[in-house]
Amino acid sequence: SQSSRTCRDRSGEFNKCLDAVKDLQPRGCNSIEYIQSSEQTTEAFHRNYAAQGRPCMILGCSHGWRAKERWRGAEELVRWYGDVAVRVTEIADAKTNVARPLRISLRHYVSYASQDSGGAEFPWYGFDDDFEGERRCLLEDFEVPKLFQEDCYELSQETRHIFPKNTFFIVGGARTGTNMHVDPNCTSAWNTLLCGNKRWILFPPISDDEVLKSLGIEKNSYKNKMVPPCIWWSEIYPKIVKEGLGKKLGMIECIQRAGETIFVPEGWWHAVLNLDFTAAITANPLLPATLPRVLESMNWPKTFLWKFVLQAAERWPELKSGGWGGNEEETSKLLSFLEEAQQKHADGYDEFSDLSSWLRKLGDLHLKPVPPHAVVIIDTDSVLVKRGKGVLHSDSLMNLQRIIKAVNAEIVPSGPSRTSQALRDELASVLARWGITFKRWTTTAPQMSKSSQILDFVSRQCNDDCPWVVIDEEELGEEGPDALMLHILLRQQCISTKDGITDQVAAAAVEK
Repeated sequence: SQSSRTCRDRSGEFNKCLDAVKDLQPRGCNSIEYIQSSEQTTEAFHRNYAAQGRPCMILGCSHGWRAKERWRGAEELVRWYGDVAVRVTEIADAKTNVARPLRISLRHYVSYASQDSGGAEFPWYGFDDDFEGERRCLLEDFEVPKLFQEDCYELSQETRHIFPKNTFFIVGGARTGTNMHVDPNCTSAWNTLLCGNKRWILFPPISDDEVLKSLGIEKNSYKNKMVPPCIWWSEIYPKIVKEGLGKKLGMIECIQRAGETIFVPEGWWHAVLNLDFTAAITANPLLPATLPRVLESMNWPKTFLWKFVLQAAERWPELKSGGWGGNEEETSKLLSFLEEAQQKHADGYDEFSDLSSWLRKLGDLHLKPVPPHAVVIIDTDSVLVKRGKGVLHSDSLMNLQRIIKAVNAEIVPSGPSRTSQALRDELASVLARWGITFKRWTTTAPQMSKSSQILDFVSRQCNDDCPWVVIDEEELGEEGPDALMLHILLRQQCISTKDGITDQVAAAAVEK
C-alpha cells in the first residue's frame, strides 16, 4: 500500500510546488479575524461569531494545558507517548468508499513523518477519536475551551448517541491534511494546534453543484476522499486564485500556528494542509446559537426533534428570547417549531416512544397496513453496530431512514441465533427513536452458511412483488459447489460494507 502513495513526480517539481504553497502568504479577499479568549464571554462569542456564522482565530484557549508541554513537538510526543498507538487512515477503496484503518505507535509515526513520509504524496495521517485504554491519558492534557463547552448533543443520552464521537487527536507530517469538506451532523468545529503550522482555506456555505465542482468538490462522492490534500492545494487552489473565485465566494485563508484555535462555523467548506509536523486536538459541537440555522436540516424523527427543541429552549432561554441575534427569519422558524413542540407536549405525545404510537392515540385515524415494496435485511452485528464499541452508527440510521422512505421498505434485522429477546427489544427501542420499526428477525445459526440462511429466508418470505436486498459486512464467499450456486443466486442482491450504511450504500440499496 505504501507504493500507491509514492509521489508521481520524481523530479522534485512537485515538492517545489508545495514549498511555494508553504511560503505563500494568505491572499484571500478576507483575512481571518483574531480574537483573545480572555476577552470573550461565552454569551458574546455565541452572539458575535456562532450565531452569525463567522469564522475566527482565537488566542489563549490552551492556557494552562499540559499539552502545551507534552505536545509541543515530535520529540516531546515520543518522550511522553511513544508507545501509544494511534489510528492512521489508509486511502479509501474506490468500490466501497471505506478507508482501511491501521494503528501504529506514535514513535513509529514520528519516525515515518520525519523521513518525509517515504516521499508519499498521500501520507498516512493520524486522526483518532478513540480515547479508551492507553489513549485515555491524552484526555488529561487538555480541556474543552470555555467558548465551546455548550453543546446541544450533550442535552441527553439520546442526543449524544446520535453523534457519540466528536473529539479527535490529530497528528500529521508535511503534506497530510483534509480535503474540502463540511463538518457532519450540523456541527461547527474548534481546532487547537499545539505544534507546527496548518494552512486553512474556508468558504461560506455553498449548495450549488456547479460552484462546488469549480472548487474540486463532488457532492456525496468517494472521489473527494481519494484525492491527496496536497494535490488540491497544488492544482485546484491556483485556479481558484487565478480565476478570482475566492473574492467572488467570500474565501478566507490563513496559516494557523502553535497555540492558536480556529473556529469553523457549521456549513462552511474548508480544507487543511499541514506544512510541517503538527499535533492538534479538535472537536465538533452543535452550538446552541446555531440551532435556528440548522433546524431545517436536522433529519430526525419529528417526535424526537420536538423533545430536543423543548430541552434546548429550557437549557438556553436565549433561543426563545432571540438574545443571540442571528437571522430573523431563521429565529422565527425556530420559535414556530417551539410552539408546535409545546402544543404536542401538552397533548401528551411524549408518553410514547415513536410517532406511530402517538398517531394511534388520536383515535380518529385508522391506520391501514401498507404492503412493503421491498425487504432490506441488515446484519446488525457489523453494519449497524460499530465494531468493538457497542454503539449504533448514527449515519447508518439516518441512511436506513432514507431507504425506508424511498422504497417503502420493511427492515428485517439479522443476528446470531444466540441473540436474546432482551437484546432484540433493546435494539427495537433504539430504532424506534428514529422512527424505525421491525416485525421480523432472521437468525444466523452457526451450523448453516450465511448464504443458505438468506436464501431460505427470501424464498419463503419474499416474491416477485416484494424485492429484497441484503446489507452485510462481508462478501458472500463460502466454498464448495452448493455454496457457489448460492453465491451466484444471491450476489446481485447483496451490498458489502465495512463502514455502516453510507450514502453510497443507501443509494445502491434503493437502486437494487
